[in-house]
Amino acid sequence: MTTTHKKLIHSERSWALDEFGEVDCGDIRLTKRLVKIADDFVKSPESSINQASGSWAEAKAAYRFLQNDNVKESEILASHVKKTRERTKNYQTILSIQDTSYMSYKNHKKTTGLGVIASRVRSEKTNFKTPGLVMHTAFAVTTDGLPIGLLDQKIHSRPPLPAEIIAKKKRSHGRAVSIEDKESIRWLGRVIN
Repeated sequence: MTTTHKKLIHSERSWALDEFGEVDCGDIRLTKRLVKIADDFVKSPESSINQASGSWAEAKAAYRFLQNDNVKESEILASHVKKTRERTKNYQTILSIQDTSYMSYKNHKKTTGLGVIASRVRSEKTNFKTPGLVMHTAFAVTTDGLPIGLLDQKIHSRPPLPAEIIAKKKRSHGRAVSIEDKESIRWLGRVIN
């Protein structure tokens, strides 16, 4: 732990400090802001950023943090995954529950870098393509159902399918497509040590 990270430690430790206090954002103030944002959401997990922050000044600071190029989501996730793995050592058996979520951006017309997460081509009136992102998460849970934390999370933009794969999927209702040509190949073989 660096000297600057030791400054974050105080007598009243929070979950957010334990979880993210060692994240190196390149500036101790950014690490403190990360801990503050996480603490705010721990207290009010169902809230928007504006609500959880408690004031417009704090919300604005949170938005600036999220837009800062020095802040890497991979660093934040790595810190949480490290802590999750430490917690798993307290249990003989841990289940890794995996699921895929689709985030629709159909009402965010100016957002770039999205793939198609749903489409229907039937007629001119029912023709649509929904832009969005795909998120696959592996979540550690005890056999009693106690959530431990994230083991892995990947978010990606779905690339367009080649015409021959689309035709093969239509003819066979997806059954004739090899596993190498399916999106689910991304999730197979991901071993968490």
